[in-house]
Amino acid sequence: MAALQRSARYLTLDAWRGVAILLVIFYHAASFYLENPASEKPTGAARLAYAIIRRGWLGVPMFFVISGYCISATCDATRRRGGGMREYFSRRIRRIYPPYLIALAITTAAVVVTSALGGGWLLERSYKVLNPASLSVAQWIGNVTLTETWRPRLMGDKGYLVMLHAWSLCYEEQFYIVCGLALLLARRRFFGVLFAIAAVVLPIAVYRQFHPGMVRIDGFFFDGRFLLFAAGVVVYYRVRHATITQARIIDVMAAIAVAVAVFAYRRDHDPGNLGKAVAFLFATALIPLYRWDERVADNLAVRLLAFWGQRCYSLYLLHAPMVGMVSRAMGVAGVQSPVQVLLITLPVCTALSVLVGWVFHWLVERRFLNPPALVAAPVEAAPAPSMAAG
Repeated sequence: MAALQRSARYLTLDAWRGVAILLVIFYHAASFYLENPASEKPTGAARLAYAIIRRGWLGVPMFFVISGYCISATCDATRRRGGGMREYFSRRIRRIYPPYLIALAITTAAVVVTSALGGGWLLERSYKVLNPASLSVAQWIGNVTLTETWRPRLMGDKGYLVMLHAWSLCYEEQFYIVCGLALLLARRRFFGVLFAIAAVVLPIAVYRQFHPGMVRIDGFFFDGRFLLFAAGVVVYYRVRHATITQARIIDVMAAIAVAVAVFAYRRDHDPGNLGKAVAFLFATALIPLYRWDERVADNLAVRLLAFWGQRCYSLYLLHAPMVGMVSRAMGVAGVQSPVQVLLITLPVCTALSVLVGWVFHWLVERRFLNPPALVAAPVEAAPAPSMAAG
């Protein structure tokens, strides 16, 4: 039977990116307050606000789902127009590495200068960064190549990220490589290969829940995080290629995935299970919301969120160390009550992040955006913004 939908575009995904990056910024902006055991407990409306803020890291699983959808659209367009592996990987490298390397250089310089000027105390808790000069050659290679989450597992040494929040990029690069290999080896069975990989990763993730002492595989895509990415792939396949029967099967499986993840979280309160539950719930919600995508995308608030969602990579790259230092500085200066943090620290940190992100996008990132694909697709997949505690 014919697919239920034919358009690959999902316009409001950029707005969801905007929501996700704001959640992450809020989480980092309140880092000093959240990490301080002596902080005053919020009450009233502030209590509800902090219930959301302290879970702002859940914006990261949302980004993985969005990334799964967007890279599926990119790969699908590439395979249908006959594009090759060179085109695929050159677009990925151009999109990710130049802005990241420039941001890495800026962050390294900022850390060195801050420490030299006696501001090391700003980095102690809010951004647990070491002196970059103390990193080994292997660690620097891991940072530059975005392999530092899994490189130490192979070399037996200690891993360290200068940009601590770049851990998600290390996963993104693995996701892109897996998709590229699937495109190379099974162009006509691209989605089948990805679903098969997810089927292999699933029992590994379940086994780890009951045997946490198993061989360390944290940092590799098969440690369970591939399932979040795969959720976005499923959404793309559901709205683009699924037959009526396949769509019904996907809907049932999505509901089961959400229920299992929620049950697992309620059983052990593991943040990783909470992240999976949110990712699966978000992916499940994207399916029916697609029906109103074009209509909702014209809303002014949605367009504003989409504007920043399209620049979320720049916001992500530079916001974490800056917001962490500002949060700590304001906390030490006396801005410590729940209301003060909400009314002063969060607006200041958000405004700085937006300003710096916009400037970086204008000066750097926009110069490395790829030209649009020949087949309509969402804004080309940027790496998933993230944060240190994910």
